[in-house]
Amino acid sequence: MAFARVYGAVRYFHPCDAAVAADWNTVAATGVAAVHEATTYGELAAILESVFGPLTHGMEIWVDPEPAPPMPKRPPRSAGLVYWQHQGYEGTPISLFRPPYSSDRVTPKTRYERRFAEEPDPAVPLETILAGPVHLRLPLTLPVAVASATPPTPIADTPVLDLSDLGELAVREAIIVDVWSTLRNFYPYQSEVAVPWDEVLLEALARTQDDVSVEDVIDSIRPLTRALHDGHARVDRDGKRGRGWLPLRLECLGEDVVVTATNTPKVQPGDVVVGIGGVDARKRNHTIAGRLSG
Repeated sequence: MAFARVYGAVRYFHPCDAAVAADWNTVAATGVAAVHEATTYGELAAILESVFGPLTHGMEIWVDPEPAPPMPKRPPRSAGLVYWQHQGYEGTPISLFRPPYSSDRVTPKTRYERRFAEEPDPAVPLETILAGPVHLRLPLTLPVAVASATPPTPIADTPVLDLSDLGELAVREAIIVDVWSTLRNFYPYQSEVAVPWDEVLLEALARTQDDVSVEDVIDSIRPLTRALHDGHARVDRDGKRGRGWLPLRLECLGEDVVVTATNTPKVQPGDVVVGIGGVDARKRNHTIAGRLSG
């Protein structure tokens, strides 16, 4: 949980050049593997520092009863400020011509191309509790000279993981952390739909513990999309999404899956589907319904 919170904050809101250039798939997988080794809150904080320190400027993590570090000084606007502006999640292709959503890192050179006039207060960093007594403070605005400088924390030696190997638990958990972070930060109806974000993340992570196939991993991700209840997110195997249509229409009447219209003489209206792919139709219908968002 703590790793997922820092991951989303640094990836999407910290404007450091190093964070922008990071290979976030690798950060997710190696970071998840690293936090598994933590046995105390102090060790957890140290690991989070080692993972995200090389990608940030001014990030502070501390553990109670340590006192909170002094608040940083407000950077002067004359220094030229860098920060993120997000209008939804970039890349959502609702329009055929131009996606309505975008993410822009505003710099002194691009300030007049920003999406909207509002900007984060440079004196107010993100501050949150990560887990138990572990706290995070993260700047959301940096002077341009600081944002472009090499972070002071060196990159720690981490084991190399094959990101295509779903047999690695850390890879599977990293996928879930990445999806959760995207939905948690960019789902547009946060105030209208009370999504229990922590609960759905823990459910998805628990489900993926014994996954052995791509289909298993997809099923483990679906608690995250199902919790939205509006079809905003979907997960499919790459290139395997069904694009065909049956020559009939099916409807649920009570517990039964019933044919209500047909374009083939082999099936008649009123026929009841008893099995799909060797699985009882009622059971399969309940399984599918439990995966759907909306």
